[in-house]
Amino acid sequence: MAKDVSDRVGKGVERTGPFTTVSGVPIERLYTPEDIADLDYEKELGDPGQPPAIWPLDSGIPRPTGSPVLVMMVHPHCSCTGASLEELARAMVRGQGKAEVYVLFLKPAGLGQEWVKTKLWSRAAEIPGVSVLADDRGNEARRFGVATSGHVLLYDRGGSLRFSGGITDARGHAGDNPGAEALVKQLLGAAPAPERFFVFGCSLRDPGRSPAERTERWTL
Repeated sequence: MAKDVSDRVGKGVERTGPFTTVSGVPIERLYTPEDIADLDYEKELGDPGQPPAIWPLDSGIPRPTGSPVLVMMVHPHCSCTGASLEELARAMVRGQGKAEVYVLFLKPAGLGQEWVKTKLWSRAAEIPGVSVLADDRGNEARRFGVATSGHVLLYDRGGSLRFSGGITDARGHAGDNPGAEALVKQLLGAAPAPERFFVFGCSLRDPGRSPAERTERWTL
C-alpha cells in the first residue's frame, strides 16, 4: 500500500515513478523515520567501514585483470553470516561466474586454524568457484577498510569499486533483498553506477556478536 507523503515532498518538481536504485531494484518514493521505527542501530547495523574506491595495491589477493573480483570478509563465529553465504551462493549462480570470488575468514593473532575453520568455512568452501582463505591478523580486512562480517566488495576489471555492503536485509536473514539483487546486476554489467548498501553482521574487530556482548578485544 502506497504511503501518503505529499506533505513531506512538497510542491517541488519531482520525476514520476516507479522509483528504483541504479540497478533497477524497486524502492519507495520517500523513506521517513517511521520506516525504521523499530530499528536498533547498535544491535542491527554493522559498521559500513571505509572501502577504498580503487583496489588496494598492497593486498595479497590477485588484482583484477581479466575479470571483476568479489571479496567477502567473514568472522568465523558469526552466526549471522550463514545467511550472507547463502545469498552469495545464489548470487554466484545468477551472476554466471562473471567474477573471481574470495571469502576471507578473520584469523586473529594467537589463534589457530581450529578457531578459523568452523562450519561457516566449510559452507563457503562448498560454493562452486569460491576461494576460501584465512585473513591473518585481519590484514586484508584492514586494507579493504571492512569492519563487519558479511561485507561484500566487488571491484571491476579495472580495479574500481562497484559494490560495497551487505547482501541480506537483516542479521541472519536470507531471502530476496535489494543488496543481493544489486550485486547480481553489477556482476552482469547491468548497473550504470556503483552502489552501497547496509551490512548486517558481527564486528571483525571484536569477538562479541553485538555491541552489548563485546566484553573482550584482541590484537589484529
